[in-house]
Amino acid sequence: MYSLNKDVPIPQRQTKDSAGYDFYMPFDCEFRPGEYVQINTFICFDGKEKPYTDVEVMIDGELKTCRVYPKQWVFKLYPRSSLGTEYKFRFSNTTGVIDKDFIDHPIKADITVDKPLYLKKGKRFMQGIFVPIGYEINEIVPESTRDGGIGSTDNVKCDCESKCDNCTCQNNAEKNLADISAMIPKGEIDMTAMINLAQNLIELAQTMQKQN
Repeated sequence: MYSLNKDVPIPQRQTKDSAGYDFYMPFDCEFRPGEYVQINTFICFDGKEKPYTDVEVMIDGELKTCRVYPKQWVFKLYPRSSLGTEYKFRFSNTTGVIDKDFIDHPIKADITVDKPLYLKKGKRFMQGIFVPIGYEINEIVPESTRDGGIGSTDNVKCDCESKCDNCTCQNNAEKNLADISAMIPKGEIDMTAMINLAQNLIELAQTMQKQN
């Protein structure tokens, strides 16, 4: 796990028995009831994450602690409990689900509230929890791989290098550019829109750099 912004620390647990890794606000932000604000955390997976859990097992009549590393896992995002209780702070998709293969793409959250809330840069606002997962033994295992950020499993990577109506390949940079264009309002641009636009420009630049 790493941060794209040197001023934004990577998520951390606050106590030795805490489950959640706290995320920090990357900038000052005002949340208003009925409005959604997209927060780019600047936090990415690098593919080297290795969550673990300690289990106690009986060996030769003696209880010993062993460390277990689940091969498959998911990273779930939740609001901090205090914000959810007091402000009804919540995500547009209820619970964030970050797959193991969501690599080198910044984790984002669309957030709304029922009461006005102002959070300053550096304030802890959500938490991520590593959760082991299992698969159905009789399923047909997909062989496709992720090729992009949020929503990219709708367009998984295939072997075709051409772009046609029957191909699921797509250019990530073009998709991000389309997202940016859709965000430009027809009237005045408020601060929230400017922040969202800047975040998408950063992601676009990173995508284009990788392609080059």
